[in-house]
Amino acid sequence: MCNLPERMNTGICSAASYNFDLLFENLACRRLKGFLDRRSIGLTLPSTVIGTIVRNLDKVSAHLFLYRFVLELYYRNSVMQNSFQTRVKSTLLFLSLIFFFQSGAKAQRSTSDLTVYRAQIDSLYQVAEKLCKGDSTSIQASSWVLKSNTLLAIMDDAQLKEKYKETDLYVESAKALTRIIELDKKGEFRMATESNLATSTIDLSNLGREALELSKRYNSPADAEKAASLFQLCLETYKLTGKSQSVVDRYWAEEQMTWEWIRFYKSVAYRKADKPDVAEKEYNTLIKIGWTNPVVFLELADLYKKSGKGDEAKKILEQGNLLHPENIPVACALARLYIEADEVKKAMVILKPLDQNLGSNSELVLTKALVYEKKADFKKAEALFKALQKSDPNEVQINSTYAGYLMRKAKTAEAFDAEELANHAYALYHHASELSPENKSILFELVEIKRKYPKVKLEEQEQ
Repeated sequence: MCNLPERMNTGICSAASYNFDLLFENLACRRLKGFLDRRSIGLTLPSTVIGTIVRNLDKVSAHLFLYRFVLELYYRNSVMQNSFQTRVKSTLLFLSLIFFFQSGAKAQRSTSDLTVYRAQIDSLYQVAEKLCKGDSTSIQASSWVLKSNTLLAIMDDAQLKEKYKETDLYVESAKALTRIIELDKKGEFRMATESNLATSTIDLSNLGREALELSKRYNSPADAEKAASLFQLCLETYKLTGKSQSVVDRYWAEEQMTWEWIRFYKSVAYRKADKPDVAEKEYNTLIKIGWTNPVVFLELADLYKKSGKGDEAKKILEQGNLLHPENIPVACALARLYIEADEVKKAMVILKPLDQNLGSNSELVLTKALVYEKKADFKKAEALFKALQKSDPNEVQINSTYAGYLMRKAKTAEAFDAEELANHAYALYHHASELSPENKSILFELVEIKRKYPKVKLEEQEQ
């Protein structure tokens, strides 16, 4: 190649440069150039991939082949910044020869045709799939580079995404990048791969939160299972982001998240997926590694309580209260457990330091009302419940807690008074069910009241 006449050398390089310019003039290639700008398609491709693509030029058009490798050269030299002119000249010469000898006069110049572009990406992805099939350790990292790049191209095109809608493209992309790190012993692809993993980690965290939200909204264990899987993969890719980890940290900081929050969300997802034992283990692990956000104590205590482990719930909340004595949700949750255990004095001690917040926190007022009820001071309890319900009539917890109080009071009341109390409680529960139609416990209470007091009915003044 180096013995070619100078005029031929110059002519081939000029032609290659011309075709390279053409590629950037059309929409499809501008999309690919966008990948380069975020270091996604700029992953370096060694001779093993060159050989693979050359052998498959019947499947991958020559101009895309030329384009991908000039991009590779551009990326490598922009990072390495050594012998740029020499590398460009020699590589363009090599690629130009392949371009002309393979495509000849039929070289495709209508690169603005997105149909051609999509067919090329589709073919390249099929080649990559075959190369990576089996996931053997003998597979070259470059094969996974090829798969990763084509997956990114597919994700950037609506029609290709639709074609592969049955494939979880984000997950497959993350797994491909992970395999590159595992197989790339010399670190040849590390810089670009870590950069892509940072983007992938962010995508996975957002997809995980979306799936978790869907599981809550539709009470869907399947969505919860998906969320847990996404969060797990997110944590795995986060560990491999290397110097690009700061990119993920900055993004998460803007979203008020950390990797510990991702692990917490994973724990919540396991619980929503009906895997309480796994969720319990995850919550406890978070506490053991030093993440003591009050929410983890509340979630774990609620899990214990609903699993019939009242003593464990009390212990974990006592631990949380010791670390966060001024946290109102933790204090109120612990106080309620004390009330249920007839330990009213302990409940009062826990709540006493928070009295200055009574005017601004409805949960604290509700808990205080329950303390008064336990002490049989029904006048004070009733006053607090009525004041709260009047100030915030559309709060589910206020309506349901007040209704529960009325039903407990009805048990010891005279028949006429009990009927009146049940009627009031029924109206409150009904309103709460309208505010939270998916709340099964409220629906259960409505059925129970109607069973015990068949004459109850809704009255306009109670709505």
